[in-house]
Amino acid sequence: PRNQCSYGALGYRAFSSNWQSPLPGNEDIGSNTGIPGPTIRANVGDTIRVHFRNNDRHFGFPHSIHAHGVAYEPESDGAWVWADQSPGSAVNVGDTFTYEYTALPQSVGTWPYHDHSVPQTLIPGNAPDMELNAQLGMMGVIAIVGENTPKADVENVLVMHDLYAATVPGLVQDFDCFNGFAYLGNTPTFRAQVGQRVRWRLIALGKEFHAFHIHGHRWESSGSFVDTQVVGPATSL
Repeated sequence: PRNQCSYGALGYRAFSSNWQSPLPGNEDIGSNTGIPGPTIRANVGDTIRVHFRNNDRHFGFPHSIHAHGVAYEPESDGAWVWADQSPGSAVNVGDTFTYEYTALPQSVGTWPYHDHSVPQTLIPGNAPDMELNAQLGMMGVIAIVGENTPKADVENVLVMHDLYAATVPGLVQDFDCFNGFAYLGNTPTFRAQVGQRVRWRLIALGKEFHAFHIHGHRWESSGSFVDTQVVGPATSL
């Protein structure tokens, strides 16, 4: 039944100047429809500046952005801490904050970014949960390249994540998702042609381990060939 296999979600979206309208999706930022959020791309040495506004008028939660793999000052960390509640760690509905990061040589690769604020819990009597907003879909990928990063003909961005949703009263459904979608025939399709070099930028978020496996293909990892790699929460490949 549809009410047992769909859920309400939150997501990051890229907007035009002054948040006038959502940007159309493209090969650089992805589909820009929610999960994952727009891909943030940079070269080594770049400064990344993200102007963020909280538009969550459904739940009314505070939100933030916490980035992995890049350098930043404490005010751009985005992680809510009880003893040091910086403005960027809990941006309230309608408010804005600008995060600033630097891409270092050791930043080359694929990294997650996600909400790290603390909302009011959706379940009465439960303590605030720093992972709830990310589990509801507020996550994305940072892609940093250097001068030695090889060119790719096709680049796929994939988020493997878990979502625990109250689909109907009294039922909490566990969705194992690819880019926000679950179930065979509903998950995204990735395409390439014979002879093309394909890069996968993969992150995993949630509480579960996932196996990245492509039938019929192998790649080199730590000196041997594999066709499966296990990724845990908050890790990337």
